[in-house]
Amino acid sequence: MEAQLPVAGRVEASHPRRWLWRALLVLALLLGAGVLTLMWWWDVEPPSHDVVAVAQSGAKARGERVVEGTVTSDALAQMARLLVDKRGGYLSNDVLPPGVFMDNSPNWEFGVLVQCRDMARALRNSFSRSQTQSLEDKDLQEAEPLLSFTNDRWMFPSSEGQYREAIVLIESYRSRLQDSDNQDAQFYARADNLADYLSVVEA
Repeated sequence: MEAQLPVAGRVEASHPRRWLWRALLVLALLLGAGVLTLMWWWDVEPPSHDVVAVAQSGAKARGERVVEGTVTSDALAQMARLLVDKRGGYLSNDVLPPGVFMDNSPNWEFGVLVQCRDMARALRNSFSRSQTQSLEDKDLQEAEPLLSFTNDRWMFPSSEGQYREAIVLIESYRSRLQDSDNQDAQFYARADNLADYLSVVEA
């Protein structure tokens, strides 16, 4: 009997350890299931929308008119806003799960970001200027570099923080376009400007 007591004591002492490992295993499984669920929930491409209808409804809500350039500049602002405000937010600079494990959404985000950069550059250099010697629009001059900010920075200033500032500036340019008394915001819907932009997109 005395020889069996230490063995029985060791068996009894092992029970708490088994329960601890089981609890940790259950916790890990629950965390894993939560991460997988969020990955599935976030990994959805936002639906497309009619840029003309959205621009018209937005202008009506703001009490503005739809003029040359309203739809184009509004589409850029909407595209950039979708990038940072979609389900799950901006994921390309995430350093924690589940964003750090995802690749589809960040790849999609980079594609949208490239489109935003191309359009912002075209607005700044071509559409908003009567000729290359004319002055740049003050809002677009600031917005274009902000959209060119690195796409994976999570520390201050974060990538999405810079993109949000660019959105505000683009929306300011859009609002100044519809003001007939404000001559410093223009949109020149010329064939050569469109051709220059399409050549960039094609490349």
